[in-house]
Amino acid sequence: YGEAYVVRAAALGAISVLLLSDHLFRSADPALRRKYVELVDGVKENGGQVHILSTMHCSGEQLQRLSGLAAILRFPMPELEEEEDFWEYFVLG
Repeated sequence: YGEAYVVRAAALGAISVLLLSDHLFRSADPALRRKYVELVDGVKENGGQVHILSTMHCSGEQLQRLSGLAAILRFPMPELEEEEDFWEYFVLG
């Protein structure tokens, strides 16, 4: 969960299934919408599946409350967990 982790995993071709809230595509900022379209295109190019969940349904609403996007990975990425530990320890204190 979380945009930074999902984007990093996508860049490494690690995403098997990408879950997005439809709310992300309704942003007033065209640059933000373009970013998510590029993320979707990249996941599909690497053979991943993409599911866009409606915020009119409870599953899309719950995903939107978390961060609006999530991914199921093809393989473990412990380096993402290590980065999270770093931020929690040194930055968030």
